[in-house]
Amino acid sequence: DVEQAWVRSWSPDGTRVAFAAANQGRWNVWSATRDGRSQRQLTRYGDEHHYVRNPDWSPTGDRLVYEFASFAGNIWTIRLDGRER
Repeated sequence: DVEQAWVRSWSPDGTRVAFAAANQGRWNVWSATRDGRSQRQLTRYGDEHHYVRNPDWSPTGDRLVYEFASFAGNIWTIRLDGRER
């Protein structure tokens, strides 16, 4: 049900895998059963300017940790003095 996916880690009991996935340009954390038949979206980020990566299960399996970041650009200028270097 997703366009792109970055598989990251198995649950401690080995029954589910956590992954970062994009659907319509929006990245969220998901989990799926081993056979892939049951997928579940765990976060609900709706902005295409953010992304998630690297979800990882806690040792007890009751939490996931993941990276959340923004796509951002920087614009730089330089003064031109007419000489090439």
